[in-house]
Amino acid sequence: MEKLFFTILLLVMAVFASEAQQITMDHFSPEEHYQEGMKALNRNEQITAMRYLLQYVHEQEGNPNSDPEKLIIANKRLGNIFLFYYDYASAYRYYEKSYKLACDKDSPLQLGILYNLGVVCSLLHKQEEAQRCDSLIRTYPTPGPSHQYYMCIEKAFYEKSFGKEQKGIDNLKQAIKEVKKADLDPRHLSTPFSELTEIYQGNGEIDSALHYARLYYNISREGEVNNMLVDSHRYLMQLYTLKKQYDSAAYHQNMYLTLSDSLMKTSVFIETTNNWNDMPHEASTQKIHGLEDTISLQKAMLWGFGMLIIMIVVVGFIIYRNQLSLRKKDREIYERNKELVDLERRHESEEKRADHDQESTNTEDVPKNDEALAGLSQRIVRLMENTEEYCNPEFSLQMLAQLLNSNTKYVSQAINDYLGQNFRGLVNEYRVKKARQRLTENPTYANFTIQAIAESVGYKSAANFIAVFKKITGLTPAHYQKMAKEDTAAKS
Repeated sequence: MEKLFFTILLLVMAVFASEAQQITMDHFSPEEHYQEGMKALNRNEQITAMRYLLQYVHEQEGNPNSDPEKLIIANKRLGNIFLFYYDYASAYRYYEKSYKLACDKDSPLQLGILYNLGVVCSLLHKQEEAQRCDSLIRTYPTPGPSHQYYMCIEKAFYEKSFGKEQKGIDNLKQAIKEVKKADLDPRHLSTPFSELTEIYQGNGEIDSALHYARLYYNISREGEVNNMLVDSHRYLMQLYTLKKQYDSAAYHQNMYLTLSDSLMKTSVFIETTNNWNDMPHEASTQKIHGLEDTISLQKAMLWGFGMLIIMIVVVGFIIYRNQLSLRKKDREIYERNKELVDLERRHESEEKRADHDQESTNTEDVPKNDEALAGLSQRIVRLMENTEEYCNPEFSLQMLAQLLNSNTKYVSQAINDYLGQNFRGLVNEYRVKKARQRLTENPTYANFTIQAIAESVGYKSAANFIAVFKKITGLTPAHYQKMAKEDTAAKS
């Protein structure tokens, strides 16, 4: 019960602290919001900058006395931030607003906004709008020294989405040349390097992808472009895994996991954008009624929290009793999973000894009878238990067949007939086993995010990982991680 009340107290304090911060922001003038937002961008504090600039845009839209140039810049910077977090729809919305303002005021910023707008239109598969942007860019009367570079980038994204991929590659390589020709900041190389890495990796040209990924990493590190540094570690982790250079892959995986949460702050970004989704657009009305709304909100919060505390006091003992029962059941499930981890480890050791004493029989191309299918199913199990190929997010039935020197038809048949499941179920089973082993045996995983753990065993989506993990183990990965952490603390 003491923990429960302490949690409620912290919740009340956190909400009032958040409200106090919002009130402080509300007392800033629009100019202060703009200046604080730009300062935060210079410090590479994307979330803070977004909060101030959203507030500035909200207050100044429709205000006849607003500074149009600053409003153009604020909308463009917001577009950049949303593009940074892969929220293309929001990025498009703010670039559009910025471009319309720039056209209305005949601002020289039009061309710079058009470059970004064209890229986002391609990413959103808005082909007609992407073509319109391209046409406007080509006919712009006074382009600057970086014009050819941005033309190549914009065209590369267009070709990647709607045209021929090879033309996209050619434009990206031309953009690299334009950086040197126009003596641009070397950080401009980050975009073509990252895009070439992605294209070549997608095509299975691993050596070419690795070449550009290394260049991308070097430029990001030297230019201190933090978000791209995280991105480059992710590429190198994947590529070194495909090359089976596991030491290098592990290094970049650790760097990616360490930096991604501290630099990207994706959860904070989502929370911030959700808080702004329902904000009204009538700035003048908000100014008139702002103080009254704040007072009413505080009264409602006090009343609501008072009722909440009363309810918790009334039903607290019931919740506490249920939690004890649930905790006991979860502990039993966790202990059973720990026993399974130990059994799996012993089984793996026995399999490795058996493999050492038995010569390889991977000579047949196509199993032709039940006995051969049974043997193939045993080879599948040995491969899954003695390697971590299934941790590759691109792992497929075709890749498994190639590793077994067989074909997809007979591998699939062996899995279905002798292992009692389909290929996807088999991969899910081994990925969850691996995640469970790491959480149980490796203290480092106690501090990883669920997204990071999911990616480490081959899942691109944390939601899919959570659903499969819960189905197989009976616990969510977060709950399992928490109990493993408690075990480690108890032992030490």
